[in-house]
Amino acid sequence: MYILIGQNNLVLTASQTISYQENGNPEVDSGMAYAKYMVKYVKEVPSTPSDFADMKYFYTEPGGFVPDLNWTDPNMAFDPIAAETKILELSEINNSTAEYMVDLDFRLSNIELGL
Repeated sequence: MYILIGQNNLVLTASQTISYQENGNPEVDSGMAYAKYMVKYVKEVPSTPSDFADMKYFYTEPGGFVPDLNWTDPNMAFDPIAAETKILELSEINNSTAEYMVDLDFRLSNIELGL
């Protein structure tokens, strides 16, 4: 079993076989080829986790397969309420960061002006 590991150690896919196109792009047994700039390296492993899915795991040499906690199943139905909730959570984080930056800018301006 081979795994293709991306630049951020994300496991792009797993394949029983691996070959390379003339341009150096790795090609997996499904016929899918990955641009070589996307693949950090190819690793032969004895097996993958039982719930393995493309881009669900990171791979590190000392730790092996590590689940990506932000992974969501692309085959699951889209939940607009969950998506809106996530957007609102991110919006609140961005708003508080923006408020902080405006306050910091105001304080620095006052210091520069000697106020």
